Amino acid sequence: MRVGIGFWGLGMIGKTHIEALRLMQVMFQELPEVSAEVLCTRTAEDYKKRLFGKVVHDSREMLNDERVSLVDIPSPNYAHFEQAKAAIEHKKHVYLEKPLAVKLEEAGELVKLAEHAGVVNRTAFIYRFVPAVAAMRELVKSGCIGEVIHFHMRFYHYSYLDPKRPSSWRQQSALSGGGSMLDLGIHFTDIINWMFGETDEVSAVQRTVIKERYQDASRTEKISNDTEEWCASIIRMKNGAAGTLESSRVSTHIDSGTTIEIFGTKGSLKFDAGHAEVLEHFNFQTKRIETISEFEDIGKYSSFLARMVPPARHDCGFFLNAHIASLKSVIEAASGKDTNPEAATFREAYKAQRLTSMIMCSAAEGRNVKASEFPMIQEEGRK
Repeated sequence: MRVGIGFWGLGMIGKTHIEALRLMQVMFQELPEVSAEVLCTRTAEDYKKRLFGKVVHDSREMLNDERVSLVDIPSPNYAHFEQAKAAIEHKKHVYLEKPLAVKLEEAGELVKLAEHAGVVNRTAFIYRFVPAVAAMRELVKSGCIGEVIHFHMRFYHYSYLDPKRPSSWRQQSALSGGGSMLDLGIHFTDIINWMFGETDEVSAVQRTVIKERYQDASRTEKISNDTEEWCASIIRMKNGAAGTLESSRVSTHIDSGTTIEIFGTKGSLKFDAGHAEVLEHFNFQTKRIETISEFEDIGKYSSFLARMVPPARHDCGFFLNAHIASLKSVIEAASGKDTNPEAATFREAYKAQRLTSMIMCSAAEGRNVKASEFPMIQEEGRK
């Protein structure tokens, strides 16, 4: 089945999505027939017209186009809910950037709408598509490091450490839904759910370092920044494991700043995005560090990634590789070729946003937050 894609916006991450699509079409001969049919955008520069079959300003023109079966939504957070809802109402499959929506309640509504409509729904949680992270999950589940005692995950950027950098929608909670945790940390709340299951309780603290920023590039007026720039949490899982998750947009770092460490009774595992092609395993029995780097046969660790990840000869770096694999996964699902049980559906994305919301609530209110305060969406009536 042919898959025609409509892009709703072409900002920074949208450009990454179209780059991933173009590279994918070169790398994979077995790819379903796919094309970038329509771009819906406010501006229509010549380069955009070269990338798409048609460029439109009215979203109705894209949503009513019969050639478009999948809508890719890489827009700012505040637009996600209305755009995804409109696409679902037009019976389009949807590929949506994280988070699902600014508000958790709206995220839950999208889950129900998509499942009731029976459309393919996926969210761009790309770390599921990093071979070393998928291998880490498999080794944890196989008992390689024994019972998980604790974990430490961190996602550090310093993109907003410069006080002269103008504000954007990301620093306005009404438009973004949150700060560093919803922007960055949500990638790893998804991984925590994916690897360890249900959360029991969280405790968190946060800080906003630069409380006012210039409103725009003119640097004449300042507005308040009501989002957190750093957040640290302790997360207790129902299976007895516990761990920490930190997110920051104001932390300089010597290494990549993005790491996952898992500690068990038989050893430990470490992933560092700066060396994403390897996974380190400390074997408690031998007292040696083993480096796992043979992901050429990723099927050994993850059958769902075997067809998704670009081969070594086409390596584009872990970030773009993961975007390629994630987008390829939703294209295959939309074509009817594969349902890919490990990809992040809207329901899985809701779980990640739910845990993120628990952390944000704890940090804002200065108290422990139980999972029971944020009930899961019931599954009755799912298609």
